[in-house]
Amino acid sequence: MSFVSLRIYSGVKLLFSTCVFLTYFLQFYVPMLIIQPPILKHVPQEYHIWADYGIRAATVILTCKHDFCLQLNGDNIR
Repeated sequence: MSFVSLRIYSGVKLLFSTCVFLTYFLQFYVPMLIIQPPILKHVPQEYHIWADYGIRAATVILTCKHDFCLQLNGDNIR
């Protein structure tokens, strides 16, 4: 593999990961619409914003942890 193709590969990989990072919140738009209402009705009104942040943080952490575990087991398709 030549140096030029390696640089192009690295650039494409960087662009792809940047796009995923910048659009991660869009990927959770519909799941949040489904998950939040049942949880928020059990939370007092003054804590809704904190519960919202907590739910979002938990889903991001769980999906990152799931992806990391798949990489460790070699089940990734990349």
